[in-house]
Amino acid sequence: MHSETVVPNKAGDGFITVTSDAGTVKSTSGNDVTIDESVGSLHYKDVTVTIPDGATIIRNHAKASLSDIATGDEIRVIASSEQTIVIAESQAFQKQERRQFRDHGPWDRHGPAGGAGVPGGPIY
Repeated sequence: MHSETVVPNKAGDGFITVTSDAGTVKSTSGNDVTIDESVGSLHYKDVTVTIPDGATIIRNHAKASLSDIATGDEIRVIASSEQTIVIAESQAFQKQERRQFRDHGPWDRHGPAGGAGVPGGPIY
């Protein structure tokens, strides 16, 4: 949903605050993206994030522009004074990914009930 973390800066001579906001895109206007930060029916808040020029934007695992971001996309914006990264996926893309990888994950190699050779055990 939302987090703030303090990390060393790129120069290594100070600190910067990195914020992360995730949820569903409610709207876009210019460089502003409004995000509904909810989990299911549990609503935290709506937040509007301004995306600076030069931000790295990835949508559906490909380089994109801010104008490619659409209402309904799942989004995460990671921002600091040094860089901003926007990662978004459309609902159709997520559905395709689930269908493609549903039965093809690394967990299939451990058998249907277990992992690490133990029936019903955890998969590591």
